Amino acid sequence: MKIHFLVYFVLILVGCATNKPVLPRYMTDMSQPIPETLKIPNAPKTARNIKAFHSINRAMTMTDLVRQCGVPDEHQGSGIYIFIYHLDDGSIVSLALQT
Repeated sequence: MKIHFLVYFVLILVGCATNKPVLPRYMTDMSQPIPETLKIPNAPKTARNIKAFHSINRAMTMTDLVRQCGVPDEHQGSGIYIFIYHLDDGSIVSLALQT
């Protein structure tokens, strides 16, 4: 009995000791459809370079952001909008905006 307990305990410790990175929820959840209100006809192409995001500020609305950076590649969130843009260098920009 003691051996079984010890083996089980060691397996738990080994499992807890692995340093696997845990991805944020916005990277693992399924994307939601882009709301029709954000599909602005005169919006620029979706930004693919970080420079497009340098001048954003807290006062911007989601529509302002789309007018500046284009329609996001993904949309997530519940109670807030989380816009996800995939950049050319393989990185992502994730922006959360209150609805």
